[in-house]
Amino acid sequence: MRGDFSRIRFNRSKNYTATLQQQGRVELDADANEQRFIEDFLRRSETIDVIGEVGGPANDAGFEITVLNDEILIGPGRYYVDGLMCENLTNLSYDNQQFLLNNPMPASALVANLQNLTEQGQQGVALQVYLEVWERLVTALDDPCLLEPALGRTDTTTRLQTVWRVVAGLVTVADVQNPAGSSLSPCCQSMYNVQLPASTGTMCAQTSPPSDDCGCEPVPAAGFQGIENQLYRVEIHQTGDQTSATFKWSRENGSVVSAITGISGSTLQLNSLGPDANLGYQVGQWVELTDDTYQFGATPNQPGMLYQVQSIQPADLSVTLAGSVTPVDPTQNARMRRWDQTGPSATSTGIPVSAGPIQLENGIEVCFTDGTYQVGDYWTIPARTATGQIDWPPCDSDGNQYQPPQSISVQVAPLACVHWSSSPNLPGTGSLIIDDCRRFFSPLTDLTPPVALQAMHVAEISWINDDIMTLDQLIANGLVVTLDQELVSPMTGANFIVTIETFVLPPNVRDIQPGQMLPTALRTIAALDSEISVDSSVITWPLPDDQVLSYQLPLLGFLDEVLLIGAPVQEWARVRIKLLGAAIFGATLNGAPLYLDGKAFGQLALRQDGSTSRIDLQLPSGSHSTASDFDGWFYLAPMLTLVSLVVAYEELTVLTDAGGNFIGVQQTGVPGQVDPTATVTVNYPAAIAATVTLALSGASGVGTVAGIPASVTIDPGQTSTMFPISIIASPPYSTTYDFTITATLALAGNLPASTATAGFSVTGPLEPTQ
Repeated sequence: MRGDFSRIRFNRSKNYTATLQQQGRVELDADANEQRFIEDFLRRSETIDVIGEVGGPANDAGFEITVLNDEILIGPGRYYVDGLMCENLTNLSYDNQQFLLNNPMPASALVANLQNLTEQGQQGVALQVYLEVWERLVTALDDPCLLEPALGRTDTTTRLQTVWRVVAGLVTVADVQNPAGSSLSPCCQSMYNVQLPASTGTMCAQTSPPSDDCGCEPVPAAGFQGIENQLYRVEIHQTGDQTSATFKWSRENGSVVSAITGISGSTLQLNSLGPDANLGYQVGQWVELTDDTYQFGATPNQPGMLYQVQSIQPADLSVTLAGSVTPVDPTQNARMRRWDQTGPSATSTGIPVSAGPIQLENGIEVCFTDGTYQVGDYWTIPARTATGQIDWPPCDSDGNQYQPPQSISVQVAPLACVHWSSSPNLPGTGSLIIDDCRRFFSPLTDLTPPVALQAMHVAEISWINDDIMTLDQLIANGLVVTLDQELVSPMTGANFIVTIETFVLPPNVRDIQPGQMLPTALRTIAALDSEISVDSSVITWPLPDDQVLSYQLPLLGFLDEVLLIGAPVQEWARVRIKLLGAAIFGATLNGAPLYLDGKAFGQLALRQDGSTSRIDLQLPSGSHSTASDFDGWFYLAPMLTLVSLVVAYEELTVLTDAGGNFIGVQQTGVPGQVDPTATVTVNYPAAIAATVTLALSGASGVGTVAGIPASVTIDPGQTSTMFPISIIASPPYSTTYDFTITATLALAGNLPASTATAGFSVTGPLEPTQ
């Protein structure tokens, strides 16, 4: 804080709770300010203890991020960051924030870049939105209302102001799983791990005669030689280490500052040249020029440019600076601040940081340790004429000669993570998905004493909730639910309920194109019972395996045919799993059995196709109740099988050039070169990607005359895929090689694979006439 203070004093380790006035004693600004620091520390600490580092009230949480017509909007309400309350009074546009100036990328560009990068295939790209919060000192130059007309508009007190702003940037988020029990998406979780750079360098101050030693051990003759009490401020001007960082210093805590009302070249028009000679400007002094764009730009609290005063014109309150001046904007609260460094080491970029000693004035010298320093790091050094000494190490410090800096602490809180998807089924505005990264707390009046209810919970399930599974996968793997306690209750279709909702064929299905999703669909519901087994805490619901498949096969075949009804329009059967919490119990605890607390809360996730949204379940389950039901579901697709393998050109003849060199093939008897291909087709548009293995056989020429890929993939929503047949050499003259392609699509488990075959032949060129 660059105010006109006698000293800045507060030490939390002393556990002071108040400053108390005594009758007939002098009142100091430092005492009153220390009381404010004590109250601020207690208030912020209590707030953090109650609601955490960040949080919004559940009934009025502010800063909800929405997107409307490529405009990012910031919702009204309150949010707390590191104990500071941030309040947004209206629905605010991202581009119209008071404390976000010279924003390099407006909201529309951020949203457009998110869309472009995603559609170009970049994986994991997201727009992360943060709330930045810090405190700043406000003087009468910033708020004229602080001046009292009855006192001749004399400068009196200052204010501390909470500054908040919302910032956003595009990042690539790693594909990580959401931690168990967390309501935040993985993208939001990664935002809570942001680490801001911290300074590691320290500074020592001492009074001593000029010396090459900076041991910070005063000698008997040392002392402060000034004639006035001062509060020296040493502030880092340029970020870096001992080889690159610079600093500036002021004997008035950097509080001598004037408003710039106009600028013409190197001449500045000011509102004041200071109240007196000590608190004014002199030729040769260094001054710093800033405006709000330095304090509230994309990177906040940046230093201004340093210039030397060349001349002063008291008559018109103007100052001319040496050299070419980078203009500042008087409409953006432009300021000229005085600094007091002198001599050849003082430059337009500050004084180089070094191990020292570095002389300031009046016997005060400083030295710096090797480390890193951030812009705005500062130390204050009270100097007193009554003792001829400086207060170092500060009385509110840990007593070490080398002290870490104070700094403007910018706190960061995640608000939202925005994704783009081309899928029309995703929630949000257009194709945007917005993960809310805020944390919430309830009013104390809404809280009840926690009751530690003992129960069992669902720890793991074998299916991907709200995703697609094929019938062969269900037959091979069944359904497995793992609890966190050993079961005692029997498990049957009465308390482990599996139902299937199958698609009903509409009368006008012929008017529907394959792959077209229906806006309204009718389903029939049937229960599926199976022989359930229990192994300690693991419940397994199986369909028939290979030992009983022979007499159950007609049932499974019928089920597969039912599933095929909706497959052309990608309407899959829905399978629901319900575990009755009050009818599933484990061992007795304190005379009462443990029941299943199965409630699992949903959260946004993506299906296996990487683009369609789904509802994931947070596990382990539980809502702190004695018993509750577990509900899960997935979509069941029929078994995918091959129905055909078709070769485009079954009879091929090799083409050669005039020199007899192989150049390609033609369809036998048809002029013109062709590219032979084959197409595999399955029985319905694939629900999930399926791999078809390929094999080429023949008496001769496999791999030397003809070749095919080892496999091809049927993409989701597709019924076929084409692959090339490579003719890489020619059979002998007038010789025909016959080849057979075998395509195989395996099913899960022990179910038989489906195959399809097709043949083609390659004939060498006619033998040339002798």
